[in-house]
Amino acid sequence: MGTRLVGMLLLLVGVQGLGPVAAQELPPDDDLGAWRDTVALAEPQPHRLRSFIIPGSERLYFEGARLDTSRYRIDYRHGHLWVDALSARSTATLIATYRTYPFTFRETYRRRGVERSAADTAQAVAVVEEEPVGADGFDPFGGVQLQRSGSITRGISAGNNRDVTVESGLRMQVSGEVTDGVDVQAVLTDENTPILPEGTTQRLSEFDRVFIEVAAPQGTAQLGDFDLNLNQGEFARITRKLQGATVFGRLPDPSTSALGGGNVTVAGATARGIYRTQDLQVQEGVQGPYRLEGLDGEQFIIVVPGSETVYLNGQQLTRGESNDYVIDYATGEVTFSSNRLITEESRITVEFQYSANQFTRTLLAAQADASLWQRPDGTPRIRFGATVVREADSRQLSEEFGLTPADSALLVQAGDDPATRSGAERVEFDPEAPFVQYTREVVSGDTIFVPLEAAPAPDTPVYRVRFTRVGDGRGSYARVGRAANGIRYEFRGPGLGAYEPIRVLPQPEQQRLLDLRGSVEPVPGVELYGEWANSLNDENRFSSMDAGDDRGTAYLAGARLKPLDLTLGDRAVGQVSATLRRRFAGDHFASFDRTRPVEFARRWNLGLSGLSSDGSTVQ
Repeated sequence: MGTRLVGMLLLLVGVQGLGPVAAQELPPDDDLGAWRDTVALAEPQPHRLRSFIIPGSERLYFEGARLDTSRYRIDYRHGHLWVDALSARSTATLIATYRTYPFTFRETYRRRGVERSAADTAQAVAVVEEEPVGADGFDPFGGVQLQRSGSITRGISAGNNRDVTVESGLRMQVSGEVTDGVDVQAVLTDENTPILPEGTTQRLSEFDRVFIEVAAPQGTAQLGDFDLNLNQGEFARITRKLQGATVFGRLPDPSTSALGGGNVTVAGATARGIYRTQDLQVQEGVQGPYRLEGLDGEQFIIVVPGSETVYLNGQQLTRGESNDYVIDYATGEVTFSSNRLITEESRITVEFQYSANQFTRTLLAAQADASLWQRPDGTPRIRFGATVVREADSRQLSEEFGLTPADSALLVQAGDDPATRSGAERVEFDPEAPFVQYTREVVSGDTIFVPLEAAPAPDTPVYRVRFTRVGDGRGSYARVGRAANGIRYEFRGPGLGAYEPIRVLPQPEQQRLLDLRGSVEPVPGVELYGEWANSLNDENRFSSMDAGDDRGTAYLAGARLKPLDLTLGDRAVGQVSATLRRRFAGDHFASFDRTRPVEFARRWNLGLSGLSSDGSTVQ
């Protein structure tokens, strides 16, 4: 405090000793720039200021008076100052205030440098690549051991119905270790490629798969496209191809925890497709193609690449031209190779996922398994686990469905039954319409739609009709061919066709499942186990009707005697084991995937496995 006071007194004395100089003009505070430099006029010119001065921001003061711009010259780029002669005194100074741009540049930017040989009299030069050094050459992958690869594409698209456009795409793959014990793998792209991989090889190359995966000793996290496979228990198994995020973690090591180890899996994503199991109706000696269909009999579906599993007589087949079968994902057709001859007695079951342009379907899943009561050899005596899965369609009706408030009322009143409306829409006659136009006629008391062959009479109602396939022998119209402006349908009579002039309204569905399981081994070789599951399957989230059959329960319980060696004296004579099991699945219980072996129905003479005619899963 005393030192500061003495300094202030000396400053006051110095100011009083300045006399007239203290009264000279000084630059006001609001005129000061970002920089204030004192220039010694006795030094050789040009005087050095900072680079990249903002033109017009400078103000120069000599002996308290502002210097006119005609008395100096500035190189704003390099910060050089030239001043006319102002004073012969060696101590004369100039005050310069100015502002600069908030960035700096190097004097030279180049990719290649030039090296000259001092020993060569001809002044030979060599062009060399310069490595980035320091902050000016920042490498985002510096310090980490990552393998990088990728491609950049450029293309030009043109057509008779579109302008010429330039398209580009970037695809990059990164893999490696970012720090001790932490590995990263990523496939990134800025394009959305609609190209499907060919199902003619055992291994697929999915062009549109994008993901980032980080793996550490504690677990793995993945963001983007991934495969979810929950296979613990019997009722909660599910396999899906998803787009979202998943985290897999391991429970603490048994040496540091009361638990005997375990793992936890959590996933939240958007489903890429709808799951279905289908039994193919095959013909003698015909290897294919056999078409896969949707749950509602849709014939034109897109199968999610790599989601199919094909069984022949209970044996899982391998995809590939040199293996068992090939599949066209765009058309949903399966063709078998000569390695697997198809007969009319062949039993073929296909599990797959297919894309449907309906509601956005989301999936949330969590699974945890742990164990307790370790033996000296490290095996646990108690195991328990739980699985929770929820898959649901959005209740938001997007405009692409073209649904009206009346359609919403039909969905509310339909319950679990299909909701339909007329597929006919009245339009103005247009000879250039991109769809087939129909008129309405009455035949034998039935109102039918007849394709127009020529311009109708004035005031004749004209309709645009959408037909829906309802199954062979269930409809009144047949598809008779393609016309210049669309597909034509003709009336054949009730039960003589496969199509009806109706539109089936999409219904958002919801399915939930809770599964609890556990086992205990009270004495070595004897295990008691059990599992309980509760499901909810709402076929129409818009309606509260028919909710009595939405919930179902399933359970199993049993005891298992592990193989024990039988001896007679000192000689082993065999082994003995036993299993006692009770399993129950309610009529309304709905699982996400198949819970029985693929040949279970045939083994017990229960008919075909897969889906029944009403779309329900055979448990």
